[in-house]
Amino acid sequence: MSMKSMTVSMVLAGSHLLTGCLSSSGGGGFSSPSGAIAPKYVGTYTYTTPALNVGDGTLDVPPNGITSCIEVSTNVPVDTSKCPGLASATKKTYKSPAGSIDIAITGAVNGKAVVSVAEGEHFDQSSQSGIAKITAALTCDSTYEKNGATCEVAYLKAKEVFSSGNGSCVLTVDSKVKCFGSGYFGQGTTQNLTSPTEITELAGATSISYSGHICAIMSDGKVKCAGRNLYGELGLSDTTQRLSPVEVPQFNGAKAIFTGSFRTCATFEDGTVKCAGANNTGSLGLGDLADRNTPTIIPSFFGAKSVTFGTGNICALFADKKVKCTGYLGYGDLGSSTSYRTTPIEISDLQGAISISGSATHTCALLDSGSVKCIGMNTYYQLGDGTNTYRGTAVVISGFATPSSITTGDFGTCAIYSDKTSKCAGWNYSGELGIGNNTNQPSPVTAFGGEKVLMIARGSSHSCAIMDDNRVKCSGANDYTQLGNGTSSSETTAILVVKGN
Repeated sequence: MSMKSMTVSMVLAGSHLLTGCLSSSGGGGFSSPSGAIAPKYVGTYTYTTPALNVGDGTLDVPPNGITSCIEVSTNVPVDTSKCPGLASATKKTYKSPAGSIDIAITGAVNGKAVVSVAEGEHFDQSSQSGIAKITAALTCDSTYEKNGATCEVAYLKAKEVFSSGNGSCVLTVDSKVKCFGSGYFGQGTTQNLTSPTEITELAGATSISYSGHICAIMSDGKVKCAGRNLYGELGLSDTTQRLSPVEVPQFNGAKAIFTGSFRTCATFEDGTVKCAGANNTGSLGLGDLADRNTPTIIPSFFGAKSVTFGTGNICALFADKKVKCTGYLGYGDLGSSTSYRTTPIEISDLQGAISISGSATHTCALLDSGSVKCIGMNTYYQLGDGTNTYRGTAVVISGFATPSSITTGDFGTCAIYSDKTSKCAGWNYSGELGIGNNTNQPSPVTAFGGEKVLMIARGSSHSCAIMDDNRVKCSGANDYTQLGNGTSSSETTAILVVKGN
């Protein structure tokens, strides 16, 4: 059952035979039931209950909550000396309501939860000790949100979403960072998160990036990172994992932060690009194969607007719309027959790019002409050209014509259009395209039920999207609770992600 708390305002009228005073809204008192003695003084009493379960119960009222005393005959505040019991009322003196008052709380766990208190006058006829009128002001716990007189399930609302492996992280609309699924999120442990859980050390972040490890730019310009650090990708001059976020001084002041498999890069206002992490394929573009556990300037990437990662390569997009890449070329995803490039080379096939996105097996670019070109592996139709043929040179993907953005993920590609609809192609074995089935798609198809979306992120076997109202929906495999709904049931149609903690 869902737990709720509520604020209960009591309007109590004390008898003129009593030594204490209780309350009335507006100070006018109430007509007593037959046999009761009319009250002389009234006051105001407000009490917040502890958490209450759905069902019937009683409200145990503390005796010393009176905050004012008014003389009914004149409706003017009087000296509290006229209410000598004001500070020392006891349950024995005030059997009603300073005792137990019947209440009823009703609701549904997975829908609307309604709290109601029996309103009306409560009177202890045997002692003639007082009259109480009960009203309830509903408040909702953190997993619900108020909607009129009800508490409805609260859903996650975000402005950025990133998925990698079997987990996802979001930057919420109120600048909190929440993660769910399996991953090194900075949650202080390595346990799966069954629903969105706040990474409290990252509260107030202005931008994040997650890909097996997480980094965030904070409101004061500092950068904090957490997670695996096998190759020094956190930039902390060591290879020790961090289960909680820590400041990375040499990334401070970054304009943008980018994470990829075992690497992190940042761009700066002066055009500098710094990277740290794995370099066994030459992906850092420094002319060698030595890993870097400290953020290092990449001279060949100076002036880059953005950076994207493959499994063993890095590509950078420049203001002149050129794309340069470095690292492992074995899948043809950099358009060269040479296995490794330890310094960046221009990918002429992608000239005119205005945005790029790389994944473990392929790279795509949105060109200034409105066309989309992709290059690399295509085993699971991830390029979206209708085939599963490897492409060593970039090919136009006609099914992705004139989108406003493009994103790649493990074995898949998605595009968002000016009307905020989306299309995706590629691997769909677990239903990660959100199209109601688990059939791989050789060509782009309408995704996420045709709903309007703002951003899409793909993990290994699930996808998440920020919808037009900023709510987050996910679909696909859920064996690591990566859909963030508290269950482990997979979904082929995108479902809303709960707000979580």
